[in-house]
Amino acid sequence: MKAFRPTIPPAPKSQAAKPVPPAPGTNPAHPALTACGRWEGTDLILCVKVHPRGGKFGIGRVVGDALRIKVASPPEDGRATEELLAGLARTFGVRLSCVTLIHGAFTPQKLIRISRPAKLPPELMA
Repeated sequence: MKAFRPTIPPAPKSQAAKPVPPAPGTNPAHPALTACGRWEGTDLILCVKVHPRGGKFGIGRVVGDALRIKVASPPEDGRATEELLAGLARTFGVRLSCVTLIHGAFTPQKLIRISRPAKLPPELMA
């Protein structure tokens, strides 16, 4: 039997060996960002907690080690997750294909990879 392999390949060793600065105009030392996310090369890995049926899409504050995010969609058939990924793509200024769900497809706690974010929301800079 073959060993399980994750669907997301690890970063190339050449990229992981040298430190790559975060997105332009950002400071990775902000407490909110370091509490809920980390940089892997040029990718931002975020831990989020989704609150479905919360009204309009909105990024809240960091609670524990997760960023609270409200979405309007109900948690049925993956609609809340789809809205979350689309909202994060708009917020970080990237295409939808640059936002990947790593873990937590059917749970409120999710781990998300954002490839080369163009900007960071002010909620993470507080």
